[in-house]
Amino acid sequence: MAGKDKTVSSVFDVDSVVSDLVSRLKLADSNVKISIVRQLGELHAVSAVDLLVGLLRDSSVLVRVEVVKSLSSIDSISSREAVVSALSDENERVKTLAIEACGKLKIADAVPSLVCFLSSSSLPRVRCAAADALGELKDERAVKPLVCLLKSEGHATRISAVEALGKIGGKEVAQAMALHLNDGNSIVRREAASILRRLKETS
Repeated sequence: MAGKDKTVSSVFDVDSVVSDLVSRLKLADSNVKISIVRQLGELHAVSAVDLLVGLLRDSSVLVRVEVVKSLSSIDSISSREAVVSALSDENERVKTLAIEACGKLKIADAVPSLVCFLSSSSLPRVRCAAADALGELKDERAVKPLVCLLKSEGHATRISAVEALGKIGGKEVAQAMALHLNDGNSIVRREAASILRRLKETS
């Protein structure tokens, strides 16, 4: 019984801390906001998600960056929707973090947007992050776009694509790996050979 009372007490303590942080957030400057938002993420404060969503419109990029990081630590319907909305942020860093969060939280609804980034973004970092996230999601809708990404001139982009395809697997992936055994990049060649071998063993 004593252990149970202690657990209940700690829950109330967390709620009290979250409430205090939220109240302080309303009048905080950017630096304080960043600190509070980080703490809310560490506390997995579901009750603060609506407030965090509002901060995705904050003028400070650093605040928005911290908000996305915290939302990726709070797995709820609202936090997932907020992460998806952050994919449209104009800042590359915020957008990239949102892409990574989609993979971390396994947000299947984000697949169409992530696939779009593979071809529409001119930023290698964004394309690589999208490929990585699609690999985490293991969604077959991403196979064809990722295979197309293997034709990219950038080594980092091709590496991300081949690694993502390896996580998804399937016949179409095996065919693509066979075509890249002589890729100009040694990492891509090695990954393609390893993936092809694994797929043959499990087929």
